[in-house]
Amino acid sequence: MKKSKHLRVLIKREQKDVVNLTMPVASVKILDTIMPDSVIPQLEAKGLSIRKIIDRVKEENFAPQTLFEMEKEGKNYRVWIE
Repeated sequence: MKKSKHLRVLIKREQKDVVNLTMPVASVKILDTIMPDSVIPQLEAKGLSIRKIIDRVKEENFAPQTLFEMEKEGKNYRVWIE
């Protein structure tokens, strides 16, 4: 299976890009430290664990996948590796 090369973060408000980042895929290993502190409790409220996401990505050898998507306060968040 193909290994991802990039971690992507896209945040949109009213269909316009607010944040559009591309980082090395190794950034997934420290995702819990580079994310804003306010996002982690929001994900946990949706039943998502950053630690489990990181572990899953490593177990799957960084295969391309969506890590999470959510909507909060009029913003759409999408984080994935490709």
